[in-house]
Amino acid sequence: MVILLIILIIIALISLYVGWRDLQSIVIIRHHVINLMKMMYTEEELMKQSKLTYEEILKIDSKQNS
Repeated sequence: MVILLIILIIIALISLYVGWRDLQSIVIIRHHVINLMKMMYTEEELMKQSKLTYEEILKIDSKQNS
């Protein structure tokens, strides 16, 4: 009976450790996603602030290439 209890406690500790590790990786992934969203948002804002449309940028690119 005591051995069974010890085995259950060990299993519980292992599952807690694995769960904590997974939780940390989820937090890290969420952090990366938020950073990516921020970067995309700031790029959009910069495009709006510079008031260059996509077509104008393409025209400038084609002028530089020729």
